[in-house]
Amino acid sequence: MDLHKIRAVPTLLEISNDLTERFIHAENKTHSATDIIVEINSLLYVDSKKPIEYEVKVSIINLIESSLLPHQKESVAFAKLKSHILSNLDIMSEKKRFPLV
Repeated sequence: MDLHKIRAVPTLLEISNDLTERFIHAENKTHSATDIIVEINSLLYVDSKKPIEYEVKVSIINLIESSLLPHQKESVAFAKLKSHILSNLDIMSEKKRFPLV
């Protein structure tokens, strides 16, 4: 087995940290919120290839929100967009992007 060809599966914390960083550095926070929705709706479990549950998606949003607390400007912007993000999370999604364990 070639260990260089094994793709590490990101954890929920790694995914939320990545999305947090992208939100912080985004010039257009509304566009970044749309990207967050698309990314989260595309998450699948590795074994079953089924979309992650809505509750897990909400957990990622909560992790992002918590990570933004030290960044007041971004935290306020995210708080204004949070209900929009939550209302656009799919209960089931057919897309594939970042599989989870």
